[in-house]
Amino acid sequence: MSPDKEAVRQLGDQIGYGNMMFLAEECWHEKLERASYGPGGEFAVGPCATFMVPCPHLKKTKAYAKTHGWLDPAGHCDWCCGAGRVTRKVAAAMLARKKS
Repeated sequence: MSPDKEAVRQLGDQIGYGNMMFLAEECWHEKLERASYGPGGEFAVGPCATFMVPCPHLKKTKAYAKTHGWLDPAGHCDWCCGAGRVTRKVAAAMLARKKS
């Protein structure tokens, strides 16, 4: 095991892995603001994988996803942001949504 991975394991075991990831996101956000990059460049932590389902855009054709307004002009999913997973409520909202 690499020294970096061992350090992460020890810290995660000590303070909790979710807490560690949340704090890393917060620290990254603060670092970007200090460097005048503004917010938004940091990695964001989301819900546990257990609470996620496959994003509906993966189960449909690209044409269907575009027709329903799920994809941005570049073809990226606005709902899962490329993660390929959303919560059950988000998936239901996507499937119930009509393009406006």
